[in-house]
Amino acid sequence: MNILIILPWLPYPYDTGGNQAVFNEINALSNVMNVHLMCFDSPLYREYRDKLCTDLPGITIDLYPKLDYRIREMDFPQLLHKVADKIEEKLYTGRKNVLCRQLTFHHCYNEHWAAYIKGLIVKYNINIVQAEFVQTLGMIEVIPNSVKTVFVHHQLQYVCNELVLSKTKEKEKYLPLAQRAKAIEIGYLSLYDAVITLSNVDADKLRSIGVSSPIYPSFAIVQNKYKYIKPISFDNRLTFVGPENHNPNKVGITWFLDNIWPKVLLQNPQMRLDIIGNWTKETISDYEAKYDNVCFLGFVDVLADALRGSIMVVPITIGSGIRMKIQEAAQIGIPFITTTVGVEGLPFKSGKDCFITDKEDCFVDCILKLQDIHLQQLFAESANTLVKYHFSLENLQNDRYRIYESIMK
Repeated sequence: MNILIILPWLPYPYDTGGNQAVFNEINALSNVMNVHLMCFDSPLYREYRDKLCTDLPGITIDLYPKLDYRIREMDFPQLLHKVADKIEEKLYTGRKNVLCRQLTFHHCYNEHWAAYIKGLIVKYNINIVQAEFVQTLGMIEVIPNSVKTVFVHHQLQYVCNELVLSKTKEKEKYLPLAQRAKAIEIGYLSLYDAVITLSNVDADKLRSIGVSSPIYPSFAIVQNKYKYIKPISFDNRLTFVGPENHNPNKVGITWFLDNIWPKVLLQNPQMRLDIIGNWTKETISDYEAKYDNVCFLGFVDVLADALRGSIMVVPITIGSGIRMKIQEAAQIGIPFITTTVGVEGLPFKSGKDCFITDKEDCFVDCILKLQDIHLQQLFAESANTLVKYHFSLENLQNDRYRIYESIMK
């Protein structure tokens, strides 16, 4: 089988859960299929293309030139979409508003996209076209009926929107925008021949809201490059992994810092929180001024070294999909504490592999309990065994290939 995977960006460098999920998916599929990638063109992506082709020598990568997005080349539906965007900008306080951006995720694609995709389908004799991430959801409008179509839903956008709305004081103001976005999401998903979610939980949610396409749960994995090392010491450090540009990370860590961190410091003033990932200078300055004992480490070359001797906290309160950072912690041997949203779609159990809680005081108690090195070792060993059993490259390869065979039949 020949598959064309359409992405909003190239999965490089491997410094986010999404990039690692796509990289490992491609790595697994390239053993049993001919894999072709398509993405936007840019000088940076040309550099990334070379690096990806070195790491994955069996694939091809085509970069679509951005010039076809100029307003003079847009067709009438795209022009209407741009006008609607401008109206929303006025109604919902501008595109700088994070919530407004989140509720207007959909994109339109014109005849230039259609021609380019059709050319790739003919050139590579494509059987399956697969779009990934919500930014490419509308791509189904220009994919010809001669091929099977698949959408990989890394995070259910309507679920994320609903959780965000539940936490804002302006829920009624943004509700119509969220309802429209949800209807668009359902409509587009139902046009694909199949939808792949990263968990059974997400699959059930899509069925319950009326998505009519066949839905296949299929996990994602992080790079299995870390050697498990049993915890032997605790450095009075908590760690959080995630970049600021993924909104659930900022919402989650802000909730943690506002409601849990001060109580932890009251019990242990020596405790430090290291935040790993790329965050803006403005946010770093604001948070370091507002909260005590918080350090931003930025992107780290060797995650295992930055995490060793710490307890990872995953206080995610919004979103769907699965948290790749939890898989990484289990691979490395880092004990972790998370919320029910954070661990959603993963098989870890509270009190056996980790601690799971949504209550602020309970979260504090779990941090204090997990300072015990013996309990850290028990959790780390159990979580590592679980992740090795469930999330291997071979299992991913077999699982996805069975799905594609089913779709082709």
